[in-house]
This record gives sequence, C-alpha cells and structure tokens, in this order.
Amino acid sequence: MRNAFRKARAELPERWDWAAAHVPQGLTEQEEADREERERAKAREKKKKAEKARKERRKQEEAERAAAAALLVEATAGADLAALSASIEKAQGVGCDGAELERARERLAALQFEATDPAAIARREREKRAAAAEARLNRLTGGAP
Repeated sequence: MRNAFRKARAELPERWDWAAAHVPQGLTEQEEADREERERAKAREKKKKAEKARKERRKQEEAERAAAAALLVEATAGADLAALSASIEKAQGVGCDGAELERARERLAALQFEATDPAAIARREREKRAAAAEARLNRLTGGAP
C-alpha cells in the first residue's frame, strides 16, 4: 500500500499535497526495478553463503566420521571394553559404516562374554600363573626373562 502511494506521488506530483499527507519520496518504475534487483542479488548472495556453509558442514561431518571409524578400528583390535564401547557410541553418533560397526559390536559381545564366562576367567588365571612360573624358572636358570 505504501508503494502504491509512492508511485502515485511520482506520477502525479501536483495533484495532492504529498508532504502534508506524509507520503515518502515518489517511487518510479526504474527505482522499483533497481530495488528488486538489489533484493535478488542479496538473495543470491545469501543462498551462496548457505551452500558454502552446508558444504563446510558436510566436509566437517565427513572428517568426524573418518576419525570415528579409525578410532573404532583401533578399539576393535584391542581388548579394552570401555574404549570399544565408547568408540561404538561415537561411531553411531556420527553415522559410520554399518559393516565396521557390526564387527565392533561382535568384538564387544565376545569381550563381554569372555569377561563374564567362568571358563574364560579360569583360563586367563591359568595363563597368568603359568607365565609367572615360567618367569621364576627363567630367573632361577639364568635364562631370558
């Protein structure tokens, strides 16, 4: 509505007392076209910035995904339950590959079973005692530690 009065002021400057009616400066077709062009340019620039930000965000997410996958592979190779569990959670959070996550989950399940299975616990204890006995024997006989 405001622009309609401004256009009328530009077309009919002597018809009314536009200043007394508090109508702003007259608006010509050229001024309106220039304003629309500025708005379109501004919208293009805004869209360009949004696309650039989107690309940066995707790049950062991909880097996070790669780092989480590397951490997951490293934790899967080890025997630390807490580290493996934490790396699985992080990998799920950033959306890592399903196959790698599945391998890590299987490894976690195996480690959890080993930690709670009485036979596995007994086997580890036997291995510790055997290693300690072997170390004592090597010290007594002067062999390599």
